Amino acid sequence: MTEDVKFGEKFFALFSMIKASTRRGIINKKFLMVIFVVIFISVIMGYAANQEPRGLDEGSDFLDFLVISFFLPLMTMIFGSSIISDEIEDKSITHVLISPLSRSKVYIAYFISLILISIIATLLIITSGFLAYFGIIGLNLDAFYIYLNMVSLVLIGSVVYSSLFILISLLIEKTLYFGLFYVFIWEGFVGSLPGKVKLVSVRHYIRSIGKELMDYGSITRYGEASSLLSSIQVLSILVMILLILGIFLFRRKEFP
Repeated sequence: MTEDVKFGEKFFALFSMIKASTRRGIINKKFLMVIFVVIFISVIMGYAANQEPRGLDEGSDFLDFLVISFFLPLMTMIFGSSIISDEIEDKSITHVLISPLSRSKVYIAYFISLILISIIATLLIITSGFLAYFGIIGLNLDAFYIYLNMVSLVLIGSVVYSSLFILISLLIEKTLYFGLFYVFIWEGFVGSLPGKVKLVSVRHYIRSIGKELMDYGSITRYGEASSLLSSIQVLSILVMILLILGIFLFRRKEFP
């Protein structure tokens, strides 16, 4: 009975922390950037829908480039760089560390919160872009399939990028600078180079999965894609390694 009570208390503490951390991330002033991005992508997609050529392929390409390849890692990086540091700044992490949760569970709670924040932010962005474009050229079943498959890639990408950027926030003080380098140079430039060098970018494996899911757009012709199974395996192993390393560092880290 006592063990059940302790388990219940720890589960409630974990749930409460995830809820509080997610809420804090959403009401944070950084979330205002999401609103600006929503407006920006709505204007861009709405403009594109009134140009020629316009169709399912073009709509898929815009969502792929703007959301999956750019705003997904960017938003996760921005929120990941501050999800722990903000609590260190206002000293609230002290109360977290003396909670019934072990440091390992605390880190997992931050990780889950970052995933949820990233998903919420990116879903707002991709939904606004989808409606702005396909609302003009015509909503049909194929368009909704594009949307659902893009959302699937968002969910996968949010997990992978969250595991990366929350770890980086423990390793590097100026996380934002590293994140900008990673998003624009590593993912943006290295990930688009021909040859095997792109195998070291997350974008490559997300687009490889997208090639198997999508029926429209240039992503379906991604010639250097890895197989679906190997892409899932690589991303799963990467997340596990990053998560284990992050837990190890968080448990040993000294907080002011």
